[in-house]
Amino acid sequence: MSRYGKHTVSYLRINLENGLRRLSDPKNMLLLRGVAILHLTLTIKAATSSCPHLCSCSQDTVICTGQDLLRIPSRIPPDTVRLDLQENKISEIRKNDLKALRRLKILLVAFNILSIISKGTFSSRQLMDNQIHMIESGAFDNLIALERLRLNRNRLRTLPDKIFINNVNLHRLLVISRVMKPFYVFVE
Repeated sequence: MSRYGKHTVSYLRINLENGLRRLSDPKNMLLLRGVAILHLTLTIKAATSSCPHLCSCSQDTVICTGQDLLRIPSRIPPDTVRLDLQENKISEIRKNDLKALRRLKILLVAFNILSIISKGTFSSRQLMDNQIHMIESGAFDNLIALERLRLNRNRLRTLPDKIFINNVNLHRLLVISRVMKPFYVFVE
């Protein structure tokens, strides 16, 4: 071993011994434990709230635009506030697809091939440019805070009686049929 190699080995041995001595100090052990717990917590949070495949996530927003998705992706982070699913091939949104998203305020599903909205399925404000031909009675019952709803450019023929009876804050509603005789509704 060269002269420099011996010095390097000696230097590393001394630093290792000093480092181990420092770690045995109770204050440093407490700090090391804190760092380990923080690392573990962040690792677990990242693993449990991963972004769905083909989507991009940042803070409280999930964007899955134009990915030819056939259904709502699984594993959407539960703290999502804004979910953008526009320009896909989603034909149905099942009742449990959005159930875990308690903080969801904005759901964008325009330019899909949605055909039916079932009771209690979701709380979207903008459902335009789909193929919705039927809305079940009670579909919007849980949307007490709903203020605006756009259902234009769909295939609606009729709406159930009193469908918006529980939507006391609804002051703007736009409904225009795509194929059938158009009709407009504006509620002040």
